[in-house]
Amino acid sequence: MKNIKKKRQILAAICMLLLLIGNTSLSMANDMESSEDIEYPESNGIFQEDTFSVEPELEDENDVDNADEITGDSNIDGQGIEESEQPDLDVETEENEVSLPSANAVAEQEASLTYSAHVADIGWQKEVTDGSMAGTTGRNLSVEAFRIKVSDSSVSGSVEYKAHVRNIGWQEWVKDGEDAGTTGRALPIEALQIRLTGELAEKYDIYYRVHAQNFGWLGWAKNEEIAGTTGWAYHVEAVEACLIEKNGPAPGATEDHYKPALWNVALSQVEDSTLVDIIPEALDQIISQSAATDISVTARLEYNGKTTRSVTAKKSVAKIKSEGFRIDFAAYGKFKVDIRFEKNSKSVRNVSENARVAAKEYNIAPLSATFPVVLFSLSAWDINVNSAGDKVPTIVMLDRPSAYNWDKLPEGVYGMPYLSESSIKSSADYTACKQYVKDLFEISPSAKFNLYINDITCSLIQDIIYANRIPQGQYGIYLLSDGSGSYNIFNETYAGANPEQKHQELINLWNDAKEYAYRTGTVKSGWGWHQHWDSIYAIVSCEPGTQWWVGRNDLFTSGDENRFAEKAKNDAVRKNIGAMLTNLQAKGDGVVGEFKAWYDFNDGYFDEASKQGKKAMLLLGTYVENEANFEDYARLTKLFYGNEYLYYYKGHPRTPTGLSPVKQQQLSKLEITDVDSSIAAELILFFNPEINLSGYGTSTFNSASPEMACGLFDSKKEWALKGESGVDYSGIDWFASAIDKSNIDKEIAELCSGNDSYYLLEFSDEILAIGNYDLAIYNATRGILDFYKKADGVYKRVERLDEGRKLTYRAHVRNIGWQAAVEEGKTAGTEGKALSIEAFNIELGGSLPYDGSVKYRAHIADIGWQEWKEAGETAGTEGRALPVEAISMELTGDLKEHYDIYYRAHVSNVGWLDWAKNGQNAGSAGYAYAMEAMQIRMVEKGEEAPGSTESPFKSSIVQYQAHVQDYGWLNWVKEGMLAGTTGEAKRVEAIKIALRDQEYEGSIQYKTHVEDYGWQSWVRDGASSGTTGSAKRLEAIQIKLTGDMAEKYDIYYRTHVENFGWLDWAKNGESAGSEGYAYRMEGVQIKVVPKGGTAPGKTKTPYHKKGSKE
Repeated sequence: MKNIKKKRQILAAICMLLLLIGNTSLSMANDMESSEDIEYPESNGIFQEDTFSVEPELEDENDVDNADEITGDSNIDGQGIEESEQPDLDVETEENEVSLPSANAVAEQEASLTYSAHVADIGWQKEVTDGSMAGTTGRNLSVEAFRIKVSDSSVSGSVEYKAHVRNIGWQEWVKDGEDAGTTGRALPIEALQIRLTGELAEKYDIYYRVHAQNFGWLGWAKNEEIAGTTGWAYHVEAVEACLIEKNGPAPGATEDHYKPALWNVALSQVEDSTLVDIIPEALDQIISQSAATDISVTARLEYNGKTTRSVTAKKSVAKIKSEGFRIDFAAYGKFKVDIRFEKNSKSVRNVSENARVAAKEYNIAPLSATFPVVLFSLSAWDINVNSAGDKVPTIVMLDRPSAYNWDKLPEGVYGMPYLSESSIKSSADYTACKQYVKDLFEISPSAKFNLYINDITCSLIQDIIYANRIPQGQYGIYLLSDGSGSYNIFNETYAGANPEQKHQELINLWNDAKEYAYRTGTVKSGWGWHQHWDSIYAIVSCEPGTQWWVGRNDLFTSGDENRFAEKAKNDAVRKNIGAMLTNLQAKGDGVVGEFKAWYDFNDGYFDEASKQGKKAMLLLGTYVENEANFEDYARLTKLFYGNEYLYYYKGHPRTPTGLSPVKQQQLSKLEITDVDSSIAAELILFFNPEINLSGYGTSTFNSASPEMACGLFDSKKEWALKGESGVDYSGIDWFASAIDKSNIDKEIAELCSGNDSYYLLEFSDEILAIGNYDLAIYNATRGILDFYKKADGVYKRVERLDEGRKLTYRAHVRNIGWQAAVEEGKTAGTEGKALSIEAFNIELGGSLPYDGSVKYRAHIADIGWQEWKEAGETAGTEGRALPVEAISMELTGDLKEHYDIYYRAHVSNVGWLDWAKNGQNAGSAGYAYAMEAMQIRMVEKGEEAPGSTESPFKSSIVQYQAHVQDYGWLNWVKEGMLAGTTGEAKRVEAIKIALRDQEYEGSIQYKTHVEDYGWQSWVRDGASSGTTGSAKRLEAIQIKLTGDMAEKYDIYYRTHVENFGWLDWAKNGESAGSEGYAYRMEGVQIKVVPKGGTAPGKTKTPYHKKGSKE
């Protein structure tokens, strides 16, 4: 100890001497500095690797277009720098000049520095201590590597440092004697950063300065500030460093310790966010020299050489503040940043940098299946802040990406960015996810990673955590139940007589693979991402803090009479979807709205049922390939529950309905509405608690109330209620299974005659207690459901439900011919193909409880209404290319008293018209519009129509034709259209008006007021009124209907008159136009309206007569 104290006293004396020499030399050097030195702002700190592209300054603005980019490879040694930007050369020649604080300050120090430099053409020099120079001056030899450590210290902590190397940029931090920089590559260091950690940082400041090429000695930097230059391609030639007691005086001048080039840009992450400040370090000089007008920034994230994320921004230099401007990089990771300085839209400099956007903690969620995604998504707002109150970013990737709307991620949730924004919506890549975590750990070695994965993909831990060598204590593991599969795996794994022994074997296997992964950085063979799922509970036992989230914790079994399973029950964390959703709603409507938008949830699935005043029945499917009997089960359900429900289907997420045209056709045929398969059924139940469920066996029934649960497909009662499946079916009303007559009670088999397909319905005890039956048998072939009660040992039928009537129809379509028949409510014909129906027929069958049938007729182009046809007969024509334009139909006999028949037409140029019923017309007449499709529905008398009934038929009863100056007779037009012209100053000279397709007796009459002649006599039904060949203008007109037509309709008409324009509407013989002004009538419009109906427009002033009071 005495020797150590003596050494420190000697060192203090030496440092005192150096202090005097250093202050004298530094003062001399400062006196010699040029007053023209450029002033640069101090750095706010750089967290990224800086790889700059530096170009020589252009002599002339005209040279802008010819500017060649010079990257960091080039050693320009000051060439091309403008005079105002050229640094003064340092004149110091002494090699060991440093000023230190007082001897007392040094003598009390309990630590000292030892450092050395690797110099070009020399190699590693001998180590030097506090305040001494490492490197050379006056020889233009670059420092290529540097190492420093703390010696003789009883204070804990380290010294960390990093170098900015030409062509590389900022390297990673190293510490305690490790090499910063490079050797053997002739790459000079251009700048350094040094900092202390631990108690050292609390007790000392570390000061350091560099001797830079073309600048000489720069000022003293301290505690992670930058010392040196960037952007100039000037190398460091020497380094000095020393420890100073905390907040003690600096060893010398601290100004200008860092000399950035004119185009230097610093990047500074805003706390743990993805926001980055872009800071042009020489902004004042850029502005004063008018060197650039705008800065464009592009930040890119790359994986496997491809850009997966990119953000761009452009900012006017004049609008940038000293602290720079801010960009949201929108992801975490290693970014390549391209910065383009522009002057009047022309590039003057390009700078490239590597930015690192990091957080202290991450949630990593590479998930698959449905239930794990539900659990995770509902927890997203609970895991986004840690116990310290810091925000935790969440990185997510789905094996079934369609479950999310990736354009609506909540705040703080990011798609795994090594997949592009388009790829993340359609794919998953676990290798990319592993690499992403590795890179995050590399840029933030102290970060914590919370891994959320499916429990059955637990081996991902080996890849993402262990092989990436993330230390114990810096990760958390959350295993999310895969639903029934989790229980089945556990129960099979521990079914043996000694589950404890099996468990220890699995723990040993897991730990062995873990040790291998940490040691080699790779996953042991056989431990792929979907292997060793029997290790789920072993991980819970051997990884401290691991959570296993399950929907139920009472479904575990083990071979030791469930004693071991009881441990698992206690270790698992039960997550109730209902409670989680309630918790979500408690966070407010804003969070619920975010959740719905993110999860692509549509809570309007059942609006149509509400609109019609019906209940909703949701049929739960399974894998499409396992739904061979789905149609039978669906028909059975519809027959059992009847028309008071609307029926919906939700398939399994693995086999979405959207990818199965066959399933889509099947649902369409059954009149069942598809619900998006990717949406978790549990969520649908929560947001729609009023719906009912039937379907194949699924864990979704665990989330259903007894009131919701109705029918279970393909399952017998005894098996379902055993509970071996892990699903609670106790709320089910009935259980349906196909009948194998060779393997069922004889007395039941005797109820199933012939070769028809039969299904057995077994009812819950609750239903049996209130029902007048013991079982039911469904004949799927005939569509009959019979209910039986056992009395005196014999089953007797007590009730029958029959699918009953079967209304079908088919259409003969142009260019296609006869289509297949469709059932009621379906579309016969085509839409969007401009193909007309030319004929159709209707069949009415089934076991109808009433006598009667259906009759119908068609309105055919060029023919009009045909005679009525009976069921099975063809209405329309074949082989004549004459389109059907309208239809009408009625029920007959007793059916007419108990049912209404509704029908509607899809018409060219119009689309679907509203529903007509019971003999009304549907379609159009008088427009030459072809009918392209039709639908028919039978509704019990008094029930609501299947849709709007306001406008089922569009007809043109009147047509008219004008004789116009210079043109002669124009084409006939339909009602409401213009006959004549406007804007051409052409007179109408004569007119013809006629009725067509009229349903009532009567005619149309009209007369006109003609130039020089006055009012002419009435004419009718297509005769000409006015003159031709006399060049006489029409000035006014009167029109009226007669007979039954006048009783049923009003006729409206208006005129377009010279100097007046369009006048108002006249009706039923009133005058329209003008008289006494010598103004020509230029056009006319006519409309027929049901008697007393609304006028087509204003009726105040249809006529102007000169000299009269208007």
